[in-house]
Amino acid sequence: MKVLVVGGDFNLDGGRESGLIKKLYESISEEKKLFNGGYYQDLEKILLKVKDYDVVFWMANVDNDLPKIRNVKELAPHVMLVSSKRNDVDKYSFKDLTIHGISLKANLTFELKRQNDLFYIRVFDPLGVVWYEGFDIAEATSRSMARLKYLNSITRKKSYKSVDDPNLIMRWYFDPYAQEEYLAKDQPHFVIEDEYLQLIDKYAIIFHQMMGINLLEENSNRPPQVYRCAKSMPSKRFGKYAIVSKRCITHQFLEKGDFIPAYIENDKLYYCGDDKPSIDTPIHIKLYENLTHINYIIHSHNYIEDAIFTDKVIPCGAVEEVTEVLATIKHDKTLEEDKYFINLKGHGSLAMAKDLKDLENIKYIPRPMPEKMN
Repeated sequence: MKVLVVGGDFNLDGGRESGLIKKLYESISEEKKLFNGGYYQDLEKILLKVKDYDVVFWMANVDNDLPKIRNVKELAPHVMLVSSKRNDVDKYSFKDLTIHGISLKANLTFELKRQNDLFYIRVFDPLGVVWYEGFDIAEATSRSMARLKYLNSITRKKSYKSVDDPNLIMRWYFDPYAQEEYLAKDQPHFVIEDEYLQLIDKYAIIFHQMMGINLLEENSNRPPQVYRCAKSMPSKRFGKYAIVSKRCITHQFLEKGDFIPAYIENDKLYYCGDDKPSIDTPIHIKLYENLTHINYIIHSHNYIEDAIFTDKVIPCGAVEEVTEVLATIKHDKTLEEDKYFINLKGHGSLAMAKDLKDLENIKYIPRPMPEKMN
């Protein structure tokens, strides 16, 4: 991978190099380029170069009275971005820091906090998973590059559509791993049980309480995915189809009209109707294909108490999640064949069952934020 590192002070007087950025750069073994301090107006020229790289560490320090120049993802959506945020005296909460990273569409963020003559460093992703915590910039860089190489190795789309749609919060993060969708010609008739909708609504309130969001309040300022991602991504089997929730539902509770059939044929994902399916649809379909006795799935971004964990942290929409889940089931002999409760490490959980009654009274617990990974 080709790596660009931009750091140090950029101001009207010519700027200043950063020793920390220099050490970060020296820790990278891949093909690389460094801009460490300089004139503020140089940042616009440097920004035009980002499209030629696979990874960009954009950590330029700019005076607060100057406009920020850091729109890397707008110019190069394919680039994996590493941003930074100074947090001396804990000015920002961890939630503030993750929101900052999301606003920049960063794949990883370096929190930097000066303690005496050293910098405390915490590296985390948009889902609040911490990949390094300590004072060793070389180790922080090494672990960051290892994570980025892994993300680069898993299934990625060939196109990047609507990455700047303000209603699709974090779509830029999930969509690179999603499977392309195709409109199907058939329109099958299907039934969604009232009991299933009631169960989903019950869990929706629980999930949002865990995230500190009042689901019953109307808040037009919140993007719909704030509610939908926290609520859950449910599905049910119907013949060759998986009946899944639509993408970007604008209201908080699902209704029968919010579900659509989808299926995979010749390794292509097809959906019926005018609305695209949930980003996790291909994972659900492939799980139904492999677990033929399972008829219902609820995917949430919370954990299930006492459930087993997968080994790897895999982003939403990446089909590698299927292999990870099936391997977890195969290696754990304590799981019942009519239902599987599995925690997706650093991500959430899957509750899968043959009968709807087996999904009742699941004991969910919130994911820790931050969530530290070794």
